[in-house]
Amino acid sequence: MKTLEKIENEVIDLLQTKPLKQITVQKVCHNLKISRTTFYVYFESIDSLVKNLSDDVLDDVTELFSQWQYLNFSQMLALVEDERAFHSTPIYRAYRYIWQRKKLFKVLIGPYAPRYFSQASYQLLVEMLTYLVEQNHKNSTTQLIYFCSGGIWSSLCHWVNYDTENVLPYEIAKRDLMLLSQLLLEEKNVVWSRG
Repeated sequence: MKTLEKIENEVIDLLQTKPLKQITVQKVCHNLKISRTTFYVYFESIDSLVKNLSDDVLDDVTELFSQWQYLNFSQMLALVEDERAFHSTPIYRAYRYIWQRKKLFKVLIGPYAPRYFSQASYQLLVEMLTYLVEQNHKNSTTQLIYFCSGGIWSSLCHWVNYDTENVLPYEIAKRDLMLLSQLLLEEKNVVWSRG
């Protein structure tokens, strides 16, 4: 593993148990047995390291969310029962991305998370849902959009932060899609269950 990755991983590990303000360059260097000079070759500060990680993830999430603009709920719902076909959908790909980086997401949206990541991620979610609603359900209100955004955000935070290892991306994406369909499209034939 490269020094850069070791430093990032050490900070991620420390952020699972401490607030960002309590993590020092000295502590990271001591744990990794590297000099402060080595740390500063890669990063200006602990804050800049976390900001870089956050920005990278936000760029990826923005790209994934931009693919959601092509969602057609009726077509997506038709794919729900075919797990293999559902894997090609943007909602599944977004949840899989989070699953593959669950440790990092635990830090970025966990109890010691920097607020800017949660705020920016939530705003992306609101923008994505606003676009979906405008495309699929012209009569929905801003209140409904924020209600759905809050529900999905809470669902993601719970999935990432608590012992939900047995809930796979397919399952959570399917549940959230069915809930969104019910709320945004008023689909009467969709039965949402808590599997």
